[in-house]
Amino acid sequence: MAVTAPSADATGLGILALLLMRRYAGKMTTLHLTLRDEDREFLERAMKSGRYATESEVVSDAIAELRTREELRESRLGEVRRQVLIGIEQLDAGQGAEWSLEEVKARGQALLAGRQKE
Repeated sequence: MAVTAPSADATGLGILALLLMRRYAGKMTTLHLTLRDEDREFLERAMKSGRYATESEVVSDAIAELRTREELRESRLGEVRRQVLIGIEQLDAGQGAEWSLEEVKARGQALLAGRQKE
């Protein structure tokens, strides 16, 4: 499947395609993809739904979702790293506390049980 910018005469939605191209005014590249059959069928259903006029729009939306997900993952990972550094600083300052493995397990199991009820 080739994912390309639509031409004005490629579909009855030529004007819409041109407006979308202006919206995404960056450089465009032609890319050839190999998809699993189920992914190709999903792409076709997305276009038939009327939400997307072209394959390129579907792929662009998917990439935008992936970008958002990756940014969120990086943000969460950054927060975990900050919390670890705080913990290390607290330990270095002698602010550590005694703990028992059994208590940690029990608290974790209680948290999981609470989440499963939701």
